[in-house]
Amino acid sequence: MKKLALMFVAALLAAPSAFAGNADPDALPQIGAVAPAFGLYPFDTKSSVEQFKDKVELDDHCGIRASDTKLVLIVFANAISLAGDLEYAEGWHKKHGKAGLVPIVISTDPASQAVREVLAKSKYTFPILDDKFKIVAARYGVSSAPFTFLLDGECRTLGLSDKALSVDAERLGTTIATLLSGKAGEIE
Repeated sequence: MKKLALMFVAALLAAPSAFAGNADPDALPQIGAVAPAFGLYPFDTKSSVEQFKDKVELDDHCGIRASDTKLVLIVFANAISLAGDLEYAEGWHKKHGKAGLVPIVISTDPASQAVREVLAKSKYTFPILDDKFKIVAARYGVSSAPFTFLLDGECRTLGLSDKALSVDAERLGTTIATLLSGKAGEIE
């Protein structure tokens, strides 16, 4: 059943060979492999003491320490895709958060005026992390945003896409709903 679920997700999300412009295919986490761990600080932290408390680590959401997490959506966004990506991620989090979806949005742009304006417009219910030096992006093989990874509760890569969430919304939304419903193993 789990193998069928992985095949289903891999079929719905694009294959790594299609990412010539946005990623290094040899560095991307492979489908079924554990995604690289990371720890980043969210935007809008106020002091170094609070930053330590607010640090977000992937291991807090999936893997050994994960509680009720079933899926982790990691979204690498730039200033152009950030507003749209945040809207879709927020919508899916509100709809599927209780079922086990955890979105994590990582901005690869420095805290520019454009990024600050997007973040100031509303409060989101998930972390928006700062990777202005693109260290985590490089660890994931991502050379430019937008880029999305879908992980299971064990931090294993289920799928990836080099499109903004607004472009991939229908396909990714269907995939998330199907996996959280537990019906992915029933698909032939």
